Amino acid sequence: MSFVLCLRRWLLSWLLPPPPEQRPPIRQELHAWAAFDQCDLLAELDLLHLGDSLRTAALAQGGYDNESFDVMVTIADLLVAEHGWSLQQSDGWLERMGLWDD
Repeated sequence: MSFVLCLRRWLLSWLLPPPPEQRPPIRQELHAWAAFDQCDLLAELDLLHLGDSLRTAALAQGGYDNESFDVMVTIADLLVAEHGWSLQQSDGWLERMGLWDD
């Protein structure tokens, strides 16, 4: 009977992941990095969503007002500074958002 229990524990140890307190630190660090990366992506998505909302409002009003224009440029600057976008990418995004239309 004890051999069966030992065998069962050994098999389960191979099949089930260890509890969080017994996981190697590298896994915990990778998990923390993945959570940070996900947070960063969500922040970038929030900026893009805000830009799209401002674009929708500008289309309804016939163009960007001064405040919306400034916010759009600030979003583009944040995408470059905080999210790894190139200047060409942010300029292209501003153009697609209709910021440079007359």
